[in-house]
Amino acid sequence: VFEKAKRQLGEYLPDLPYPLLSGLPLQDKHWKDIARNASWQVTRMSLNSFLRHGVFEDKDVTSIVANRLKNPQAIKRARVLPYQLLNAWMQCADDVPVVVREALQDAMEIAISNVPFMAGNIAIGVDVSGSMMSPVTGSRGSATSKVTCLHAAALFAAAILRRNRQAQILPF
Repeated sequence: VFEKAKRQLGEYLPDLPYPLLSGLPLQDKHWKDIARNASWQVTRMSLNSFLRHGVFEDKDVTSIVANRLKNPQAIKRARVLPYQLLNAWMQCADDVPVVVREALQDAMEIAISNVPFMAGNIAIGVDVSGSMMSPVTGSRGSATSKVTCLHAAALFAAAILRRNRQAQILPF
């Protein structure tokens, strides 16, 4: 099926995994089909690709994407943690529709339920020194994350506090 698809893309996409499809010379209509049918994780990781290929020009597909991103059952099934959503939100191009960016924020709130509850006294020390302004991925040219170590540490602390109301956050 893949070899045939490489030679001749038709009106509809073949039923293949997304990584195989993304390497084909897809047209904007194909990208809309991918957005309609993508898994939750593929949707989260493909927002800028969807933007580049005109997916968000279609209000119905935009709504499908936004609703998928904030679907509580899909978030639970994906076992997504708030950091992955913070990263997706920060990496989103400014032109990604507001409804999609807000869906990521809603998803982050829902994903808090995937953070474990911990019994007992909990103290989280958050390093707030200047070195924490470094990208969480390190400096990797165009692959450098916009998320800093401080963003990640603050989100971690906030998520733990949200699930464990008696936790103490200690910046140092």
